[in-house]
Amino acid sequence: EKLYVLRITIWPFNISLINAHAETEEKDEVTKESCYQRLKQAYDETPSNDIKIIIGDFNTKIR
Repeated sequence: EKLYVLRITIWPFNISLINAHAETEEKDEVTKESCYQRLKQAYDETPSNDIKIIIGDFNTKIR
């Protein structure tokens, strides 16, 4: 799992880019849940007035 946050400060607003690469579907539920908890924490810790953009590879499977 990789998680990066880039905060771009430009006038008149700021942008927070959150880039996540989640664990694969084959990983156990505890590992995957930990990954998504870290993503939520990163989102919650960015300033509320920032424009927040989440990008990444979430390794999901559609059945």
